[in-house]
Amino acid sequence: SGKSCLGEIIYRYITAEKFSAECLLDCLDLSSEHHTLDIANRIEAATHVWSLKNQKRNSQHSKGKKSWGGKVKGFVTATERSQLLAQRAEGLLKSLKLRYPGLPQTLLDMNKIQYNKDVGQSILESYSRVMESLAFNIMARIDDLIFVDDSTKKFIGSDEHAMFNRGGRLGWIPNLNTGEEVI
Repeated sequence: SGKSCLGEIIYRYITAEKFSAECLLDCLDLSSEHHTLDIANRIEAATHVWSLKNQKRNSQHSKGKKSWGGKVKGFVTATERSQLLAQRAEGLLKSLKLRYPGLPQTLLDMNKIQYNKDVGQSILESYSRVMESLAFNIMARIDDLIFVDDSTKKFIGSDEHAMFNRGGRLGWIPNLNTGEEVI
């Protein structure tokens, strides 16, 4: 169930009357990448469970199966509630990924890619890894160029300063006629 995936605290916040993903993220222990990824995995698992329940109920309803639960008002609200909780969990997961953009892939994403369940995602993932590597190399080269430029400017500035201070006196100018220094 979604409740067992999330745990008592997160489930209580998601099912509350007033829900804010940002407030919930502020309350959770996101001090390490491990904790953050664990919470992302739990939220994604709950979202998946609720989505499967909705699909199952919708397929039974579309086949025309009449069940006792279909006649009870509570069944309709359970479906709507399940959809609402899935939407809240998806919003929470999006907020978490926005807050921590460098978060590694969740277990569900890795399994989809590993077993080719989501070919488009695996292509995008491969492409993004190549782009990230290229961007890192470009940024490293730009940093190297900036460092060399700064070093060169400092060296030229100190060389010019040293040229005007030759001989221990400030502002010496050689006399072109005699070769002696004129102050």
